[in-house]
Amino acid sequence: RKIVPVSALIADQITEKYSSSRNKLAPPIPPGVSPLDTIKKEYDPEVPVIGFMGKEWKRKGLPKAIETWRELRKENPSAKLCLAGFSTDTDIGLKEEELSSVKILGHVRRKETFFEQIDILVHPAQKEAFGMVIAEALSIGIPVLCSSETGASELLNPSKSSLSYDEPIS
Repeated sequence: RKIVPVSALIADQITEKYSSSRNKLAPPIPPGVSPLDTIKKEYDPEVPVIGFMGKEWKRKGLPKAIETWRELRKENPSAKLCLAGFSTDTDIGLKEEELSSVKILGHVRRKETFFEQIDILVHPAQKEAFGMVIAEALSIGIPVLCSSETGASELLNPSKSSLSYDEPIS
């Protein structure tokens, strides 16, 4: 019998907490994703749209995603933000003058509704066991920037697509 973690991050956490389990761990097997409809969206480099999705939006890093978007807007004031996964009336710390550049979809039934509106997914979660939204975005060709503290970051080229949660955005 073996313990099969969904990511190396989880395997490390299991080993740290239960050192006797080291020889019982199998190599990680990431979860699969359900097929999503193909997304056909024209990318407009003049108006890039950063996406973030997460019901537990604080833990999943929405404040860091908003910081990332604000930094992008210094270079490109047309940049938009599209958010999903939480109630549309949630106070997430946006300024009044930013609201015209932000779309909050709330809870979405079809993830395609979210994915068809974004150009890149930003998911800077702290201690995310896996992060299915990352795998789903990648499965339909949407680029992803996520923290190295998500299990799904192992699916990415780390030098280009992941960062430490505490690393400054620039």
